[in-house]
Amino acid sequence: MVVNATIGALVSSVGRNLADSLTHGVSPTANVLFSPLSIFAALFMLLFGTAERSQSQSELLSFFGSPDTHSSSLPNLAESFHNFFQPLMGDHEGVGPSEDHNATFLLANSLWGEAFKQSYVDLNREKLFASVFSQTPTATKVNQWVAKNTKNHITGILPPGFRLDPQSLLLVNTVFFHGMWKNEFKASRTTSEEFQVLSGAPIKVKMMNSFRERWAYSESEKYQVLDMPYTDDRFVATVVLPREVQSFASFIHGLSEEDWADILNGNRYKQQVNLHLPKFDLEQELNLNQALQKGGVREIFGSSARLDNLSEVPMYVSDVLHKCRIEVDEKGSKASAATAVIMLRSAPMVVPPTPEMRCDRPFLFVIRTKDGVPMFVAYITKPLK
Repeated sequence: MVVNATIGALVSSVGRNLADSLTHGVSPTANVLFSPLSIFAALFMLLFGTAERSQSQSELLSFFGSPDTHSSSLPNLAESFHNFFQPLMGDHEGVGPSEDHNATFLLANSLWGEAFKQSYVDLNREKLFASVFSQTPTATKVNQWVAKNTKNHITGILPPGFRLDPQSLLLVNTVFFHGMWKNEFKASRTTSEEFQVLSGAPIKVKMMNSFRERWAYSESEKYQVLDMPYTDDRFVATVVLPREVQSFASFIHGLSEEDWADILNGNRYKQQVNLHLPKFDLEQELNLNQALQKGGVREIFGSSARLDNLSEVPMYVSDVLHKCRIEVDEKGSKASAATAVIMLRSAPMVVPPTPEMRCDRPFLFVIRTKDGVPMFVAYITKPLK
């Protein structure tokens, strides 16, 4: 079967599924920050470690919105991943703006541990931009790698003092973006203004203000939506303002498939808009185990996980950790994320005792065709003449 979904569509599906799942596990009054791209990339690495046609594999593909993708198509998906992200990054190291593009985009993957299969290592190196660290992973080393690949925008993904089992394996992704607004806000127009919160009195924020600037804009009964272009036209920021004060869960549950399509890639019309947008610098840490399980990804978290193509050693996923930071000011925005898939060795499978069938009491005996046609039937109550 040919690959039936683009990488972009898979990332979008992950974003929608996670948005739905996170409505259950986050406080109604809390900010919600996550990177569908980072989470997808980490789970995408994991996908290639799952056994062919296993439930572990099918659950991940369903979460990606591609349940009909056959195992034989996975190499094509890996190639698509490479081809999708390579043009965004320029060179593999993501060193920053080039002559053609003045935004910095960096995606990096890494494998940590000794027990990976060589075939799995080779695929991740060649197609998924992965670095490989065969030494026993430590929180310090992993966090240093995360900091380096997010230009210190995120200083680590593992909590201080987090202890890793010597036999554990890690898959880690980072994503970093830094872009400048095509239409910068004037700092002199930034004012202290009120922001309506879900409960309690309004709070004071630093509000950036733009008057009579032309923006790509549209609106519906549910929301207003506006695109903010970067100087690098490969990227855009979209602001969606609900018509009333709503929690994340309330807003997400009210969106249809058509609304999502409109928000991510709908028609906008250039027109003058007075835009008022608060500055912010926010960070959030999430354990995604519950959200992923609510989204249908379950088997990888138990001893029945089928990660046969990842390691000869039976492994299962103990935690999927995620951290996201987004910073917005008058000049542009920075955003970074890290996702870590932590795998532990499964307990040895308990071999069930060999069944014993002792026919020492009355029993039924049937001679039949292989298609189930009974030719002779006997119920033996006394196997003696």
